Amino acid sequence: GFRIQEGQVTLLLAETQGKIGHWVCLQFLYGSHKIQIYDSCCSSTNQTTWNKDLRKAVKRLFGNAFSSKLMSSPQQEGDKHCGLFAITNALYIFKGLDLPLRYDQTQMLHHLKMCTKNKFLEPFPG
Repeated sequence: GFRIQEGQVTLLLAETQGKIGHWVCLQFLYGSHKIQIYDSCCSSTNQTTWNKDLRKAVKRLFGNAFSSKLMSSPQQEGDKHCGLFAITNALYIFKGLDLPLRYDQTQMLHHLKMCTKNKFLEPFPG
């Protein structure tokens, strides 16, 4: 197994609506046995099914030791950028910053490439 640290931020490749391939950001609040889920696609038309599938995926991985809560987070346009949003949300949470209402999705990939090249992560354009 692996050890979960208080406040740890993790990225999860989840299975939702029968498909594997959606990235979300999780934050573990070990002391209160909670997992906070930051999902950039939770405003989809099948939101209820999506949220149930996501919670099931978390429960399969972590059992009944944790309860999960879907947190408010910026929403992506389209279905191709969930990984960028998960990385961006993880960065903000890790640095103790409040998540913005939205990210400038047109600039996110360029910004991540720049950060990787400079070997320094900075908040993403909002």
